[in-house]
Amino acid sequence: NDLLSTDSDSDYYKCWIEWFINLEGKEYFCDVDEEYILDRFNLTNLPLEVPHYHKALDLITDRLPNTPLSDELREQIEQSACHLYGLIHARYIITTRGLAKMLEKHKRGDFGMCPRVYCSQNPLLPVGMTDQANSKGVKLYCSRCEDVYNPKSRKHALVDGAYFGSSFPHMLFQVYPSQKPAASDQRYVPKIFGFKIHAIAELHRWQNGQREEQGKRLGITHDAMIPDEKKAIPWGLPPLRSEVLAKQQQQQQQQNAKSESEAHGASYNEVGHQYEQGSGPHGYMAVGKHASGGSAGEFMSLRKRMAVFVAGTALMSGAIFYIRTCMCDPSKIDPSMFSATTLGTSADTLSAVQQLLDGGFNSSNTVAWDRLAEMTDLYGHRMTASAAYDRSAAWVVHTANSDAAMHAYTEPVWVDEWRRGGESLRLAAPTRPGGYVSIPVLGLGNSVPTPRDGIDADVVPVHSFEELARLGNQTVAGKIVLFNFPYTGYGTVGRFRFRGAIEAEKYGARAVLVRTLAPDTSFEALHTGSSQRATIPAASVSLADANLIERMYTRARAGRSPDHVYPHVKLVMNSRLRPHAKQSANVIIDVKGTDAPEQIVLLSGHFDSWDVGVGAMDDGAGAFLAWEAARMIAALPRKPKRSIRVVMWNNEETFQRGARAYYVKHKHQIKDHWFAIESDSGVFDPWGLAVAADARMVKNLRNYGADLLKVLGAGNIT
Repeated sequence: NDLLSTDSDSDYYKCWIEWFINLEGKEYFCDVDEEYILDRFNLTNLPLEVPHYHKALDLITDRLPNTPLSDELREQIEQSACHLYGLIHARYIITTRGLAKMLEKHKRGDFGMCPRVYCSQNPLLPVGMTDQANSKGVKLYCSRCEDVYNPKSRKHALVDGAYFGSSFPHMLFQVYPSQKPAASDQRYVPKIFGFKIHAIAELHRWQNGQREEQGKRLGITHDAMIPDEKKAIPWGLPPLRSEVLAKQQQQQQQQNAKSESEAHGASYNEVGHQYEQGSGPHGYMAVGKHASGGSAGEFMSLRKRMAVFVAGTALMSGAIFYIRTCMCDPSKIDPSMFSATTLGTSADTLSAVQQLLDGGFNSSNTVAWDRLAEMTDLYGHRMTASAAYDRSAAWVVHTANSDAAMHAYTEPVWVDEWRRGGESLRLAAPTRPGGYVSIPVLGLGNSVPTPRDGIDADVVPVHSFEELARLGNQTVAGKIVLFNFPYTGYGTVGRFRFRGAIEAEKYGARAVLVRTLAPDTSFEALHTGSSQRATIPAASVSLADANLIERMYTRARAGRSPDHVYPHVKLVMNSRLRPHAKQSANVIIDVKGTDAPEQIVLLSGHFDSWDVGVGAMDDGAGAFLAWEAARMIAALPRKPKRSIRVVMWNNEETFQRGARAYYVKHKHQIKDHWFAIESDSGVFDPWGLAVAADARMVKNLRNYGADLLKVLGAGNIT
């Protein structure tokens, strides 16, 4: 079509953009707002990438003057306009407005559905394999199986992938996490007559492939590696079944011909050798023709057939028994899918892994749970700088030193001391008895206190830092800011707790209240945690109370009744911070290696907790599972070649003083630390590891995870 001609199809649309996105093959595009296109900041560097940039931009915005143009120039401007719009589109769809538009198209299924059966028609999203224009066509990304597919239509496949960019679908689910479906854990399982293909079959196919690859590298042809019927079978290699059957058929034919010949007084040569079990190579021997007549040969053939039938029946029965009783055991690793990484691992190491897996499936082993329960029952929380922390650390050292082959001790750490003190929050409610409502509140870690008499102020609810900035000093100054937000995941909403006070003080707020970082089902729960220390206090309130305050604010703004008053609270917090208050300790447990004891594999969790619970989950469980893992390794018959070190970190919740102290003391040994891991995400079903390492290490870990840890439901490596 001629994009510049007044006789073109564009006359049927209000503007060029509307016409363009309605072209066949352009259905993946959304309409870009004109004000976005006219903002020069959004078009940075595009003039360098697009020929006839200014004319193409005028065409897109319907501002191109109606002046005569040569056919050649007209075509060039048309092509440049399409290219320019695609590049602008890639930038626009990762803005708030663009994401919202693409989300609507996604919900309608405008980009098609995933062809994978187990994704159940999950809608797709366009994605580029690269951000470089004129490189690769657009692909379609499925958020359920997290794979990409080619568009069905050739016209869609010809669209440049750079017009959507490689980040778009992932940015969309970061902004709208509730739209991302749960990953599909269903996988097609190949079966024969209802039974899963045995692991050994998979392993044999892999081994045959490796042999062929090795033959290619050595210059040995396929025919040279596998003997055919015309070649003498090499000593030490039993015949193939096909060879035996072919020779039996040939012998039978010659025997029949000989019988006919003898009936006519003729004579034939003896048949070639046939292999049977005996004293030849690897239990096989060559046997000549039978000396007896036809009836004896027939009897021997029948006897052989009966023996084969009996043996085959026994083998089939054994195979079915093995399939039903052994193959589907979920506690066994599956060698059929082993990568080259795992196949290259020594047998004793794999045996040790299997023993550890067996220990993981042993529900009668409750050592870690029993120890954690005993310590928390005896001493309670382990707040940094508290006496309870020191008592708990001493208990772990004493108990760990009673374990075989383990040496436990402490290393000094200087820590700050933050104490909560008294806290209260009263919400003015003139229509309630007494004129107020007492609201449970928890000060956030490291927060400054309020003045002695507290802070009396109105409350302004906001839902994001962007909304806070829009309200600015005019609305926020002199008030208390309430961050009220839907829970979309600890990692995404944690910023309000950690940075809320820092952001609010920029606009003159007197204090900050943060809705608790807990799922919406925890309606009245309170959650404390670390916050960045500001000049204004910060505290946490429950989901129920945060919503109560916001409802009051909304009704007061509507002004429908004199009973609807703006939320006004009095906040009192008597917290105290003493920097460099005392010398505390990290707890360390070592299992000495046999071959390279100076090399360290470090397992860890943090030992400190907050003061409003006993810290069994956060992170007593993480520290104790590291301890139990080391104890199980130490109990194996095969001892570790490198040393296993468990570190229970001090002061992780606030300033990470424990980690810093460990680095200062051991920085000359960092090169000897081969691997380090911390568990601090709760003790739920195992998932895998988030790894910071070079590509080779990540690949090896991913292979080990897939091969050895899938039976635990774990093995994911990112």
